[in-house]
Amino acid sequence: MRILLLILIIAIGAAVGWLYLFRPAPLSSQMGGPRPWRRLGAAICVVTTVMFVAGVALMDEFQTPRIGLIYWSIILFLVFWLCVLAIRDACFTCSILARRRREARQRWAGADGRGGDEPR
Repeated sequence: MRILLLILIIAIGAAVGWLYLFRPAPLSSQMGGPRPWRRLGAAICVVTTVMFVAGVALMDEFQTPRIGLIYWSIILFLVFWLCVLAIRDACFTCSILARRRREARQRWAGADGRGGDEPR
């Protein structure tokens, strides 16, 4: 049962990394250019998953508590770093959407500033 659980955790971690890396990002290709932190985030997802599985399967925290503390602290740091990258990606997406909204509003308003196709 424990091996099945570890295989399931590896599969979920690999799927998350794969989706984060190869998920279609139309906003980045149309206006903002590439998002290099997405590759870094996908790599961190995979490394964190492998480290988690290895830690659960191989480490005995009661025999070496200091090494266990350092090991799990590294995993927590990687998870924190993933959160920072996700927030950066969200801010990037919000800035692109705000720029698109502003450009659409300027096109709609037209040159005379009347508001385009408003009813009279």
